[in-house]
Amino acid sequence: MSDRDWLFSLEHIGIKLGLDQIRALIAALGHPDRAYPSLVIAGTNGKGSVTAMVERGLRAAGYRTGRYTSPHLVALEERFAIDGQSIASAELDRLATRIRLASAQLEHLPSFFEATTAIALEYFRDARIDVSVLEVGLGGRLDATNAVASIAVAITAVDFDHEAYLGHTLPEIAGEKAGVIKPQGLVVLGENPDIVCDVVAGTATRQHARLVRDKHQLKREAAAAPAVSGTLQAIASCESGGDPHAIGGGGAFRGKYQFTYETWAAMGGSGDPAAAPEAEQDRLAAKLYATAGAGQWPVCGR
Repeated sequence: MSDRDWLFSLEHIGIKLGLDQIRALIAALGHPDRAYPSLVIAGTNGKGSVTAMVERGLRAAGYRTGRYTSPHLVALEERFAIDGQSIASAELDRLATRIRLASAQLEHLPSFFEATTAIALEYFRDARIDVSVLEVGLGGRLDATNAVASIAVAITAVDFDHEAYLGHTLPEIAGEKAGVIKPQGLVVLGENPDIVCDVVAGTATRQHARLVRDKHQLKREAAAAPAVSGTLQAIASCESGGDPHAIGGGGAFRGKYQFTYETWAAMGGSGDPAAAPEAEQDRLAAKLYATAGAGQWPVCGR
């Protein structure tokens, strides 16, 4: 049996919610998820579109991105993309071999989705990406993507889906989706009924996470704190058709490091960033990096 056939053979395991198996598989691979920051997109409706727009916004700002989505429409390769380009078939086969060997160390076989999630994480590490955007497969709390320590999450519209696994009421389903919220993280919540918002807000409070619910609040925060709002910038771009240049006070990205005018001024620059001497751009970029920190290098200062 080829390694690709082995991968598809895992589909007979079916849906298997829980994090123990995926965590064991990731550990066997040497924790590829720790090589880059990740954003996780959950919800019932629109999560695929939001995943695509957030990834595109980050890529437009200069980040090298990894995107993981499901299901695929025609070919398995569609699920894994670097800078918008699907994985090559030969590369996918090579990674399937690696995942198969790692799975042999485990007590139980992974599910198909657990294996493809591991492929995505390993592929992104090999490609030395800057940031990954991961679409949740089913639910959130017990989904394989939730084994990743994401720096921020978005929850799109929540509705009735997969009730056999997630519950038969909106609060139950919302609770499963909100399970992706990490302690002291950031969660952006799309438009939802109050009953869903209350559940997500409660989870955010318990996790001491920052909750952003209103698109105008999202844009205000992105504009007011440009040095620490790269994630907000990217997610806010979804409100402007995926164009990050339309947010953050309306300023386009300028110069060697793609500053917005707001960030340039905040760092002490004057005039047009693109017209400044390269040494001055280097100096203020270093200042911005020191201000934001490596883990918070912003879209506007990339």
